[in-house]
Amino acid sequence: MASILSSGDGKSAKTAFFVVYQREEYLVARFLNLQPTAQSLVPKDGHYYDVLETTDKDGKSRELWFEADTILRLEAAR
Repeated sequence: MASILSSGDGKSAKTAFFVVYQREEYLVARFLNLQPTAQSLVPKDGHYYDVLETTDKDGKSRELWFEADTILRLEAAR
């Protein structure tokens, strides 16, 4: 978890968290006490990002950005 959290802040494509597996995205959300409500794959600047729409305990919305290039490469290799 420390490695993922130190890779960025997840607030935008430029500061997206780096993950290797999609399940790590949900682990990060849980660790930050956020509830995922939707997920989308966003192409931007030659890369792909998974964007998790989440809500906190007070119902406030927050996006979490994850660089998804590695995830997509691993899935394509299967």
